[in-house]
Amino acid sequence: MKQILRRYSLMLLALLLVVPGVHAASHKRHKHRKSHHKVAKAPAKNQKDEQHLRSIAKLIDRDTQNLSRHTYIELMADQFHVPLSLVDELQQKGQGWGNISITLAMANALSLKDAVHYPSPSDALSQIQSTRDTAKSWTEVARRTGIPMHSIILATARSHKTMTTQANTTVALATTY
Repeated sequence: MKQILRRYSLMLLALLLVVPGVHAASHKRHKHRKSHHKVAKAPAKNQKDEQHLRSIAKLIDRDTQNLSRHTYIELMADQFHVPLSLVDELQQKGQGWGNISITLAMANALSLKDAVHYPSPSDALSQIQSTRDTAKSWTEVARRTGIPMHSIILATARSHKTMTTQANTTVALATTY
């Protein structure tokens, strides 16, 4: 019996190697299954990206509680290459520093992606804000504007690190004088 099964297995293997359509058809089915799984995982990835971005925003909000408003406006304007008045305006609208960082990171990314229509982050800001008004999440804003979400996460995290370092230096210098 074992010998018959072994021969049958070898014949089946030979058939798969010799007959061109058999292996390709099974490969196509397997490939189709993989792509189906990727589609199913996309919403979960979007949720994780959104949660990650929101957690960075919360860190920014937490780490800026002890800074003067003016100091942080200067740091944000310098970090994202926008006028002080623009950062001040966003903050006066009631946005937290974390959401302002995300908004400016997206505006910066959009101006880099489409410099013809948005030569500066200030020019791209209105597009980001109007998209955010109708979108349910930052992930949706990124998708609609064609900005890769991972680049926004990285830019916001980099912004947090840079501004926290600069803010700590500013506070340290202020206390030594």
